[in-house]
Amino acid sequence: MKSTEAMQSAMKGVTKAMIRMNKQLKLPKIRKIMMEFMKQNELIEMKQEMTEEHLDMALEGEDDDVEEDRIINQVLDDIGIQFTDAVPMAPDSVPDSGTKVSATADARPAAVPVGAPGGAGPSGGGGGGGDDDASVEDLQARLNNLKK
Repeated sequence: MKSTEAMQSAMKGVTKAMIRMNKQLKLPKIRKIMMEFMKQNELIEMKQEMTEEHLDMALEGEDDDVEEDRIINQVLDDIGIQFTDAVPMAPDSVPDSGTKVSATADARPAAVPVGAPGGAGPSGGGGGGGDDDASVEDLQARLNNLKK
């Protein structure tokens, strides 16, 4: 009995609170406010899209990529880094175990990768031919071990 009475009194309180809230809230007024909010939100989205499109058009250039590559290559050339010469080309087919792999060098001096030992320093040594042959033979030995 006591629990039923407690539940009834709680429901009375909730009902009174809902009646007071309903009197304070004007549904047509709230609906009008929400419609105005949605309208303004759509306007803002349209303005934002137009602004983004105009910025993209203003900042977009047809040859931007070419210009960027040219500037990057110029800077790399100025500091002496050449990525195309740093790694020799691999052969198209896998050589037999007895075939020796060799890298070809062109007429330009080889670029030394950043942080690599054996660069031309104050001692005047350019890495001599012996070290290159040893490294090629070491690489060939490693490749042969991988095949096994």
